[in-house]
Amino acid sequence: MTINSKVAWLLNLEEQIGNLVPSPHEGLGTALKQALQSLGYTVRNSNDAGHLGDFSVLISADLDETRIQQLAEYPRERCFLIATEPPLVMPSFYSPVTRSRFGKIFLLLDRFVDNQNYFKIYHLITQKNPISQEQEVPFEKRKLCCMVQGNKFFRHFPGELYTERKNLAEFFTQLSSFSKEFDVYGVNWQGLKSWKGMTKTNKALLGQYKFAICYENTGDELGFITERIFNSLFARNVPVYLGAPNIHDYVPKDCFIDARDFGGQGEAAQKRIWDFMTSMDKSTYQNYISAGQNYLTNNQKIKLFSLENMVNTIIDQVKKLGI
Repeated sequence: MTINSKVAWLLNLEEQIGNLVPSPHEGLGTALKQALQSLGYTVRNSNDAGHLGDFSVLISADLDETRIQQLAEYPRERCFLIATEPPLVMPSFYSPVTRSRFGKIFLLLDRFVDNQNYFKIYHLITQKNPISQEQEVPFEKRKLCCMVQGNKFFRHFPGELYTERKNLAEFFTQLSSFSKEFDVYGVNWQGLKSWKGMTKTNKALLGQYKFAICYENTGDELGFITERIFNSLFARNVPVYLGAPNIHDYVPKDCFIDARDFGGQGEAAQKRIWDFMTSMDKSTYQNYISAGQNYLTNNQKIKLFSLENMVNTIIDQVKKLGI
């Protein structure tokens, strides 16, 4: 393959408007395009991995196996992959075949990072400002708890939390059968009495509740931290979190309720979490809110999850191609 000019392809990074579930790389395509153009690249976009022609670098995101196979004819060292899903959801991202197709793979999971082929990135937080104190719903007027996540099922996989989320939703629905203090939003919950329909996760919705269930898809992967806990914090809501074992390396413990402190999974742990939430007084609750807002505004760790940081991480490797 002959490189005639500095051409960069962005594959599967076009903006998607109107989806209920936000893209894990929202805004990234536009930001990468601007950064590449500043380096003198002609930037092209596509969702089709076939017939791309010559290029200097290709940056792709969350490709399926078919499109990964289509890249076999291109130079591995010029092909980059952004992988935002764990092996539970997309095992193909972590296969020898994928490694043979891409010279650089950017992922959330810590255990693969070697800074040669695999590089650490952080899930994008696209929200900029938390709900203001003036907009905040008073403690006394908030319902207790909500969960805004789909009810999906994957084959059994060590560490998966889909089953625990489903069991918790059913148990909390039972506990709130009279008080109606627990609501669920998302796909595939039809038939659950606490289900309120499908909606986008947003600050106004979460801010109507004191607590939000923020369980990741997997619970045993270091560094796999998605937007869920941050959505809750931006809504001035207290997250109930279960996921990355090293969450405290990135989010201070006083900002959220760690389900592991109550036993993690199972009905006994769920009951302890429920009792803790229902018995919390306003003063204790406000301490969580204050800690969360202090983290969002003053803690440097939050910048790891910024669009700027992800773009810089990827562009640094583009520069090392020496093109």
